[in-house]
Amino acid sequence: MIIHGLRSVFVHIPKTGGTTIRDLLQLDLSVTHDGPERCPAEVWSEFFTFCFVRNPWDKMVSSWAYHTSENYNGVETRAVPGIKEMSFHDYVYATSHRYYWRQQTSYLKHPKTGVPIDFVGRFERFEQDVRDLCRRLGLQREIPHMNRSEHTSYSDYYDAGLRDVVASRFSEDIALLGYHF
Repeated sequence: MIIHGLRSVFVHIPKTGGTTIRDLLQLDLSVTHDGPERCPAEVWSEFFTFCFVRNPWDKMVSSWAYHTSENYNGVETRAVPGIKEMSFHDYVYATSHRYYWRQQTSYLKHPKTGVPIDFVGRFERFEQDVRDLCRRLGLQREIPHMNRSEHTSYSDYYDAGLRDVVASRFSEDIALLGYHF
């Protein structure tokens, strides 16, 4: 999302706190997850670019909790039949082709120029990184938490097989962003 008033670009990676960021920055909520490929190269080079990332195992549990919640009625209910009733195990296998399985590292540079993103916040230290981001953007804001999904620790949802599926699919994220189970 290009934010002209702040001369910045927010790359919204699914299930990393992006809805909270959009609310905090008072952005148009009709704009959805935009990758760097949607940003002109000259804007990417001239504006401050930022995103947030999340532990892939935790991100998948959060995606499942969100997509199977009672209140969810989004596109995934049509794209993946039966998603709302799926166990976490079934969800992992049934959704592996969907956009939220995209490597987070693929968002961290402009695809045409290779120019890296300026700021990568982490969901694991969300409040601290959001405060740093606001300082960089010259903003003073209270930090809300939107779109919170309810679930226990991500490690509770995995057996060795599921852990390996996610590790294989997000191997670049794990290696380059330093995540571990």
